[in-house]
Parts: sequence; C-alpha cells; structure tokens
Amino acid sequence: MSIQNEEIIIIGAGITGLHLAQCLKLRHQGCLILEKSKGLGGRVATRRIDDLGLDHGAAFLDSVIATQLNPEVCKKGFFFHGGMNSLAKELGKNLNVSKSQKVQKISQSGLGWSLQTEDGASFFCKKLILTAPLPQALELLSQNSLSPASLELGIKYSKAIIYLAILNDIPADAVSSNFENHEFLLMRERHLHPRGLVVQLSQDFSEKYFEKTDEEILSLIAPVIAQSPFAEATVEKFELKKWRYSRPLSTYSSPYIEIHPGLFLCGDAFGSPFTSAEALAQVL
Repeated sequence: MSIQNEEIIIIGAGITGLHLAQCLKLRHQGCLILEKSKGLGGRVATRRIDDLGLDHGAAFLDSVIATQLNPEVCKKGFFFHGGMNSLAKELGKNLNVSKSQKVQKISQSGLGWSLQTEDGASFFCKKLILTAPLPQALELLSQNSLSPASLELGIKYSKAIIYLAILNDIPADAVSSNFENHEFLLMRERHLHPRGLVVQLSQDFSEKYFEKTDEEILSLIAPVIAQSPFAEATVEKFELKKWRYSRPLSTYSSPYIEIHPGLFLCGDAFGSPFTSAEALAQVL
C-alpha cells in the first residue's frame, strides 16, 4: 500500500486547523488537513432543512472568531450570510483538505510520524498537529500510547444540547431572546430559514440531561417551549443536536504544546483558535 508523504499534517478541519493551514500558506509552507467528517468547520456548524440553514454551532462562535471575517451583527450576536459554516468555507479556500479521513493509528517513525486512517489510508509527515477538542485529542493519543506524561492537561469542556425547529405561526414581532437561561435564536434574523428556531439549552440543563435518551430530552424540552415566548407557534419539524465538547471551561497557559518532538496540540483549549494557530505557525 502506498504512503502519502507530507511535511506537515493537521488533524481536524475546524477553525483552528483551517486558520493554521492558511497561516502556513502565507509563509509558503504546504500542509495536508485530515478531517474525519464530510464537511469543514467542526463545531461551527449550519444544518440545512428544506435547503435552508439553521446555525446550531452558534454557542461556539465568539467575538474573537467572528470579527475575523467582518460578519453582520443581529440582536443576539454575530452571524454570517449563508450560515455559520460559511466562515469555515471561506477559511478552507484553496487548502489541501482530505475529508472522511478518521485517523486511528499514530506512531513515531524515524524523524517523523506515521498515520493510518479508519479506511486504511497511510500517511507520513515530519510534523503533526492535533486540533480537535482537547479530550478527543488526548483520547487518540492514549489509544496510541502517546499520552503526555509530564503535563497537566485536564481542561474540561461544557456540554451543549441544541433543539432545532421549523415553526408555523411565529408572531410577527417575535425576536431572539433569553428565557430561563435558554437562548432562543430566530434564524430569520440571520437571513437563514425564515421559520427556523434554534434553542440552545442552558449549560445547567445540558450538563444534567446530556446522557439521557433523545426521547427523554425532548420530553424535558417540551415544557420549556410551552412557557417560552414561542409557545403559540406550532412545530412542523425538529431535530436534536448534542455537543459533548462545546466550550473549554478554562484554557491552558500556552497557545500550543509540543508533547513529543514534532507532535503538537493546539486549539480552543489553548485560548482563541486564531491566536493558537498563529502562534504555532511561527515555529513550524
């Protein structure tokens, strides 16, 4: 089986991985991004229902990220035309990204790193960067006996439960609002689905009920909706989304860490994804 050789490989086409690749490109350094899913952006996500968008990664887009591409501002924060994942599409322009490539095996090989994906593809690189949420990155390293032994990397993440709905009979004067610490975001304010509502359940709710079944969670969401400003609207369609690693509750003191020679960790556990990527690009 052939092995694809690269100077630098980035695991993860989230905001950190994409921005890091763009920084390297500006420095005339090539790289390959391996992304396990079929799309770009990671937790910055837009779901399409009836070919119209609903941003369900809104909890993960802070002002530091948002201001990079001059988004518009609505009552409840920042948004991008075409949906939140338009940010990832913009960052991903003209980059070498291989999608649906879930890395399973990592091993040190000579002066670099050998990788194998779930479907059997093999890669070699001199420098390897993991940009996934830190618990996921550490799990992959642990599976390959590469866990950092001397560093305290116990960064915890909040969980998030997101309810997406297409509503009928939304009051004409309805606006996005906060109700009992749950965020109700109207997608028409973001120039997306005109009848779309995204409910970001509170952190307490998400932490408490995250492990319950979808059916149990939906039964708990129903009374929240019934008491909200959208109680009179009828639900035409709905979906439930769960993010195990929504936001880091604290961050590491450095913008990145080299845990083995040529093997780096960076991303939102190390501060802003943009700051982390830019700092690492300086040393690669």
